[in-house]
Amino acid sequence: MKRIAFLSILLVLIGIFTYQFEEKGGLERLAMEEAKHKIIDEAYLGELKEISASNFSIKKDGEHFKTSKGILVDAQRLQQYLEILGKMKVKRYLKSDEISPLFFPSDSPVLKFVFSKGYAHFKLGSKLEFDQSFYMEVNQNGVVKQMIAVDSSPNEGTYDKTTFHKNPEKYLRFKTMILLNEDFFIDTHIFQREYMAKKVEWVSIRIENNSSNPFELLIPERRISPSPPYGLNTKRASYHEFISDLVNFTGVGWMKNGKLSNSVSKLVIEDKAKRKKTIEVFRALDGREGYFAHLVEEDKILSFNEKSLKTFLKKEEDFWELKGVKESQPKRITMAFPSGKTVEVKLKHGNIFEAQAVKESDGEPVNTAFKYLIDVISKEADDLTRLEGNENLDKSLFKLSWGVEGPQFHVMLNRGELTLVNKELGFMLHYKYLDLQKFGKELKDFFL
Repeated sequence: MKRIAFLSILLVLIGIFTYQFEEKGGLERLAMEEAKHKIIDEAYLGELKEISASNFSIKKDGEHFKTSKGILVDAQRLQQYLEILGKMKVKRYLKSDEISPLFFPSDSPVLKFVFSKGYAHFKLGSKLEFDQSFYMEVNQNGVVKQMIAVDSSPNEGTYDKTTFHKNPEKYLRFKTMILLNEDFFIDTHIFQREYMAKKVEWVSIRIENNSSNPFELLIPERRISPSPPYGLNTKRASYHEFISDLVNFTGVGWMKNGKLSNSVSKLVIEDKAKRKKTIEVFRALDGREGYFAHLVEEDKILSFNEKSLKTFLKKEEDFWELKGVKESQPKRITMAFPSGKTVEVKLKHGNIFEAQAVKESDGEPVNTAFKYLIDVISKEADDLTRLEGNENLDKSLFKLSWGVEGPQFHVMLNRGELTLVNKELGFMLHYKYLDLQKFGKELKDFFL
């Protein structure tokens, strides 16, 4: 939370220098302007203790901030909130004879900060009619100053150039931020402890849903149970991505307990201490459709949006590495064509790829054709299916043996996709998004 305290200090400074200075520059002028425009001494403020407005109040409790109801605040969301506020800068201080009650209506929102050594209150006034700036009043330990302030954050989106100079969007955003309620700040991470610690001590995750057979991720071993079929490996990238998605998972808000129905998924997580955490996902709460995660042991319900549902609908094949070969850079391959011609080719990998025919009588290999072949076979396929036995393997382009003792594939084209068939192990790999114009299909494509 030290980062949050620092950002808060940036906020209450309300701009170290004016826009006029930023245009002129100069280190000496910087020191003068800083002394002139600094309204709060950051060294004097101390630690940030509390932030409040009309609709929320959050206070520091130990290492974390909590709402008025004692609910944990999302530190990352609070930091982002303060970063936006920290973009507010002084454009000009108002003299006493310039101040009008019209600048600060009776319902002007006030944002209050309490530090260990003082306080600072920010009252938002009305927006100026002819530019993006607005009136603001700052009360620091009883010393009140009025000013014209402006949000210096980058402009986003597309605007009409003729009216951009007076666009109210930044002013309205600042006003909305002051009028937020506490729900905005609440931590909706489903795994709050793991997220804050940035560490998991899980040993297994069992996944059950309607779209897959039950399976388990064994975390210390970095593998899946049951193991992938056909001798395939576990795809570690998907494995780590899934755990990261779980730890960082946030919902829309915590719900009151009610009757859940239409279960679609269930996760059972066990940690090193053999403690279990069960998350069951439902499509309805008290008859209202939506997406709801029930933390069974804590008996809490978190609502989330449809886009996030995919995190809980993982299938076991999502963790399979759909590669038929383990060696991405074979030193030798064998190709058998329907004509009866069989060729062996040695391959050299490095800065320059080179294919060499074992028998000179086979001709001169086309390096680009072999390079594309190797690149395709060694990448991950888009899909995997079981070989049912009714595929006409006699129509394959050629048979390919990978490496010295590697697997053999029937290479086939079917409906615009490339298919590699491993007859021995009984599976097919499907490559759906290839440039098939570059893929060699006949002996003449590979040899001059």
